[in-house]
Amino acid sequence: MPHVLAPKPVLAVAPIFFNVDASVGNQGANSNAGDILLVQFLLKLTGKLAVRPDARAKMLATPQTGKIDATTIENIRFFQQSLKEAGRPVTVDGRMSSAKGYFFSGTPYTIVHLNAIVRTGFLKQWPRLQDIPECPPTLRPILASIL
Repeated sequence: MPHVLAPKPVLAVAPIFFNVDASVGNQGANSNAGDILLVQFLLKLTGKLAVRPDARAKMLATPQTGKIDATTIENIRFFQQSLKEAGRPVTVDGRMSSAKGYFFSGTPYTIVHLNAIVRTGFLKQWPRLQDIPECPPTLRPILASIL
């Protein structure tokens, strides 16, 4: 199930962030519908923030099912590749791993990048993402319970 992580020392871009218990995406565990739905929702929110029309359309097409599929994996990889093209350190593997802090071998976890972008774009709602109208109904109580 999704949970909140608050690593120490704190990074200003993500003092707390929503994390997954099990990896989601390409060769991930994909064992928890709540984790998958969290990733899908966060990816879709990045679509609302995207400037490029192609990126916006792609990310907004992320399904909100809680089931892993080719589109979700593709959009994780697309998000990672976009970060890389912007000069941010990231592993492009199509997977969101469960973070144990901010970094793995000096590279930020993709889930940290994803949270930082959503936090910046939805600062008024952060961290109460369940208050965003597009939040999937089955994810709302999960997010509310972990805050």
